[in-house]
Amino acid sequence: SNTMGRDRFLAILSALHFARNPNPNRLAPSGLSPIYKLLPLLEYFHDNIKNVHEAGKVLCIDESVAPWRGQLKARQHMAGKSHKYGMKLYMLTEPDGLVHRFIIYAGAADREVAGTGHASKVVHKLMSDYVGSGRSLFMDNFYNSVDLTRELLSKKIHVTGTLRANRKHNPVDVKKAKLKEGEMIQRWSDDNINVAKWRDRREVMTVSSEFSGNLVSTSNRRGQEFKPEVVLKYNESMGGIERCDQRLSHYIATRKSVNWYKKLGLHIIEIMLLNSFTLFHRYSGDNMDLYDFRKSVIKFLIGPQPQPKPAPPLSRGDNDWHINPIHFPSTLEGSLTAKNPKKKMTKRCRQCVRNGIYKKVSTYCPGCSDNPGLCLGCFVQWHCEVQNFKTSFSPKIEIL
Repeated sequence: SNTMGRDRFLAILSALHFARNPNPNRLAPSGLSPIYKLLPLLEYFHDNIKNVHEAGKVLCIDESVAPWRGQLKARQHMAGKSHKYGMKLYMLTEPDGLVHRFIIYAGAADREVAGTGHASKVVHKLMSDYVGSGRSLFMDNFYNSVDLTRELLSKKIHVTGTLRANRKHNPVDVKKAKLKEGEMIQRWSDDNINVAKWRDRREVMTVSSEFSGNLVSTSNRRGQEFKPEVVLKYNESMGGIERCDQRLSHYIATRKSVNWYKKLGLHIIEIMLLNSFTLFHRYSGDNMDLYDFRKSVIKFLIGPQPQPKPAPPLSRGDNDWHINPIHFPSTLEGSLTAKNPKKKMTKRCRQCVRNGIYKKVSTYCPGCSDNPGLCLGCFVQWHCEVQNFKTSFSPKIEIL
């Protein structure tokens, strides 16, 4: 068979590694990333998505989590996620959930992004391939600041998102303004960075180098209302991470495992599969759901399977004993001629003829297609030898 057997698959899975251990004691040397066990898989993911699909104009950054409740220094607690504990992933996606790049956060030991300016370091690393591209980046208030917006604007990357009121260099009058429901205040910097505050049920501050805080008309379930342009664009474009997490939750690979890197590696493979599904939906026009898509991928990876051999055609004649599986001897009824009604009908015994004996009998087998004549002594022999009749029991026929 061309298909891998179950036992071999489980044996490979039990020894699954994505990178070689740098030394026999399996400890990461100083200066090496704590997630070195997954670096080859990460590079493979990033290289392939760049070769397969060019990122769109609109991108968004948010956090996700790969579930893990075991002992691990890099484990994070995220109260707002369905899985509270696990490895934090900073993900760069498109609004429909297509993942282009992500960072596995290794905590304080992560020298690239940990420490002062952590959020800014994450954004710069995720957007390093898109400098000078003129793309629009949407983020929440964990990342945004006026300074970061200015830095990215100098690299021709436009930023839009919510803003925390305690960030440095926020306009003082916007920060201290007391608004009634539906009111808005905004200010512009010399380099066209907009900071606005709008009050709906609560106050929301935004920052953008692309959109203004001007109120525009929109309709929803409550009817016609006015919202700032920057809020509408933010609501339209954010949500790629939530879509990705929602789809991953249907077929999540959170099986019990003693190896954190194995579980996280399978989580990355699930993201690859989800990316394939997103691109398939976007360009094929097919409405196949995720379940059927996963099945089709599995069938393709397994390859063509040998078809079962068709059953031989049923032939008529002496081999039709299986048409009626009930074979018991019966007596011929009727007379041979009308002039002599006492002379009963008879047939030659089929098995006796095979043995060279001429013998007429009044018994036959009604279960066979041609109703062969058979004496009681030859009945079982005929079905076992000639017809290959197999049954769990052989009727005992005694000749009286």
